[in-house]
Amino acid sequence: MQNKPLNKQKFDFVLDTVGGEFASVLIPQISYGGSMSMCGNAGGIKLTSTVLPFILRGINLLGIDSVNVPIKDRGYIWEKIANEWNISQTTLISEISLEELPQTIEAIKNGHHLGRTIIKY
Repeated sequence: MQNKPLNKQKFDFVLDTVGGEFASVLIPQISYGGSMSMCGNAGGIKLTSTVLPFILRGINLLGIDSVNVPIKDRGYIWEKIANEWNISQTTLISEISLEELPQTIEAIKNGHHLGRTIIKY
């Protein structure tokens, strides 16, 4: 993936669970007034970007803290996730064998993977 200061606007909102270079490539593709929330760092903790998406498109970068959230707020959030915000009926879930893992990782790296993948062994 090529990382340009600004790229074609493709996403209104990005929920990034990977971080690192993956997040850096997505930032220039966020639409005017859009946002990106970040809650993971499996791809690394460094972010390489320019200020252009932020000042020319007015995008927002939002950090999500799941570590220090008070217990009373966690209960409220879990209740919402279990009921009002429940998307389990629309979530794509697939199961693969350990032998299929290399192809799935390649699909993730190339941006061709959707949903959650469970490895059955």
